Amino acid sequence: MQENLFMLMLQSVAGLALVLALFAGLVWGLRKLQFRQLPQGELAMRVVQRLAIDTRHSLVEVEYGKKRYLLGISPTGISTVSDSLLAESNLNANLGSDSDLDSISYDDEGNR
Repeated sequence: MQENLFMLMLQSVAGLALVLALFAGLVWGLRKLQFRQLPQGELAMRVVQRLAIDTRHSLVEVEYGKKRYLLGISPTGISTVSDSLLAESNLNANLGSDSDLDSISYDDEGNR
């Protein structure tokens, strides 16, 4: 009788150990899949820059493929402010040089 009780306890402990080992393996596998890196190819998404407007609102420029998106982030959600194609010639032409930016002067109210 005592031998049967010992075997029953041993089977229960062994079964519990097997279930815990399977659970630990599943958690390990899911964590490995979760932290897998995205391909660094043309379709990878990256944050170009972030501008904090206040403690709860910010603007984020995101590049995905050949497009850039300007996203507004607030406690109520995320909204697209603007999206544009990434064209080097247009980008450089629109930005101008640093000397052009330095020559712009503003009055106290922010007018040119």
